[in-house]
Amino acid sequence: MSPRAPRYIPQYTQEINDYKEGIRLSKIALKHLNNAQREANLIGKKSVFIAGLLPSIIGGSAQRVDHQVINVLHDASRDINSVSHEINSISSATEAAITYYERKIEELYELEDAARREHYAYYESDY
Repeated sequence: MSPRAPRYIPQYTQEINDYKEGIRLSKIALKHLNNAQREANLIGKKSVFIAGLLPSIIGGSAQRVDHQVINVLHDASRDINSVSHEINSISSATEAAITYYERKIEELYELEDAARREHYAYYESDY
């Protein structure tokens, strides 16, 4: 008669929990990135809109200042578009990390399941 199997002690719990925490934090980061993206787009649109209105607001007598301000606003809009592009890149990388973490969790669950089966199979065998 084979001895009774001791309770299996999970081996990958901490790693699984670490990846789950990585997913949780990454989703929070994505939420903030999406908000930043939305704000950047709004600011960019407002800059272009203001640049379009300035000539009529300032009037013809201030054309030189008018063009300098408009150029600054257009430059700001380009800079914001650049920031927006960077936010998109970071968001894509974060989404890729989440996918990676999810795959790692699946792999660890499979390893855990195999280790559990092996543990109990050892005690059920006839030595």
